[in-house]
Amino acid sequence: MTIKYHVNGLYVKKDGDLYQIGLSDKGQDDVGDVMFCDLVKQEGYLSKGDTIMGVEGAKAVTDFTAPFDGQIVAANQAIEDQPDLLNSNSQEENRILKLEEVKEEDFNQLSDQAWPEEDD
Repeated sequence: MTIKYHVNGLYVKKDGDLYQIGLSDKGQDDVGDVMFCDLVKQEGYLSKGDTIMGVEGAKAVTDFTAPFDGQIVAANQAIEDQPDLLNSNSQEENRILKLEEVKEEDFNQLSDQAWPEEDD
C-alpha cells in the first residue's frame, strides 16, 4: 500500500489495483470544518480535472478535481449526509472515491509529501 498526495489537498492510497481518493490533512486545513459536500453523481469513467466533489467549509468553498483518469468503482455517499466525515483523520471515513484502471505513471507523478515545500 502506497500513499501519495495531490496539490489540491487530496491523498491517493494505492492498494493493489484500487486507488482510494480522500481529503488529506492539507485539504482539511485549506477548507476548515466541512459543513456541506456535493459528491460527483456520475458513475463510470472519470477524466483528470473532472470535479469529484464540491465542499463548503469554514475557510473556503471549493471544488476538488480528479488527479488522473480512472474508472469509478465506489463513491462514499455517506459524506453527503454527514459532511463532517471529511474532517476525520480516518482515511476510511474521509474517503471520497475508489478508482481502478489508473495509469501507474499518473499515480507516480503525485507527491510523496502531504504538504508541498514552500520556497523561501
